[in-house]
Amino acid sequence: MGVLAQKGEPNHSGCRNARTYRKSMNLLALTFNEFHAYVHAQTGRGEFHARLLYASLFKKGDINFSAIPQWARYANDADSLQNQVILPQQPSAIASADGTIKFTTRLIDNSCIESVIIPENNRTTLCISSQVGCAMGCTFCATGAMGLVRNVTTEEIVGQIFSARFYLNQPIKNIVFMGMGEPLENFDNVYKSLKVLNDQRGFDISFSHITVSTSGHINGINRLATLGLTNLRLAVSLNAATEVVRTRLMPINIRYSLRDLKAALLAYPLGKREVVFFEYVLIPGINNSLPMAQAVADFCSGIPCRLNIIPFNAVSSLPYAAPTPDEVSQFYRYLVDLGLFVRIRQPHGTGVHAACGQLAGMRM
Repeated sequence: MGVLAQKGEPNHSGCRNARTYRKSMNLLALTFNEFHAYVHAQTGRGEFHARLLYASLFKKGDINFSAIPQWARYANDADSLQNQVILPQQPSAIASADGTIKFTTRLIDNSCIESVIIPENNRTTLCISSQVGCAMGCTFCATGAMGLVRNVTTEEIVGQIFSARFYLNQPIKNIVFMGMGEPLENFDNVYKSLKVLNDQRGFDISFSHITVSTSGHINGINRLATLGLTNLRLAVSLNAATEVVRTRLMPINIRYSLRDLKAALLAYPLGKREVVFFEYVLIPGINNSLPMAQAVADFCSGIPCRLNIIPFNAVSSLPYAAPTPDEVSQFYRYLVDLGLFVRIRQPHGTGVHAACGQLAGMRM
């Protein structure tokens, strides 16, 4: 189990200088069918034996394959397979006063990603990073200020839940791709990781408990729409519903306009009870006026959706202030009066810079 630092502000040291990254076979990145095929090719063993290894790895976090009784007579093969599981490094973790845990993983090239464990009532959510840094350049986000270092590989994405469950002993039930990076800019690795996380013989996390968040990457949304990932939740970081203000906050709006984004969302295949989740970072003096609320209502018209208001979380290097509770309540009332289903998302982990927009890939 990982050791948590004392509550409060972590002592950061740089963790960003990436060297050339060379990818090798890692069983942590495989769905069961791929895992079974590989085990059979390497050892001649069938599905029964492969299933035992897969469950040991993904359900127990145990890679001592030769200790499995049914593999005892094939110990050399079991050891060989064990050596091909490259586990994530032990993360550095710190807990905030509200129980939120931020952990930092140093990757093979010495760059770092941050992940956040959020305990809520009867569920525990893991916020996953999909890139080291981010190229989207959202002006209210510390990750965006980093720029993009590289994509996170499938095994590094899967490794974050492995660390949360087996190093930090957290009962993760929900996954949100809302950490560092734009998930749909790393589409292939994110898609593959979704299949691994969802596999019933492994982590067995239902798509209805996984949310992929995007800044409005239309090409990625359109690709996601074709894959038949039933019940996978889609969240869109909206933050403004006029072209001028959204472009000011989110440069991706130059590439993908609000008009085109709405068209893509209207075409997105939702089930009868499914909705698009809109995330709205509230910044006083920028996007919290009644006209801004009216623009949001117009944009949401025709889209089955729910809107989450996220009070801006202060970052010392960014030129914005956090809204007051009264400002948040006022904007909430604007939207509700306009007929929208709205929730105010309470910040988690602000004391350890783990809240939305505060992740910056620092080693603790």
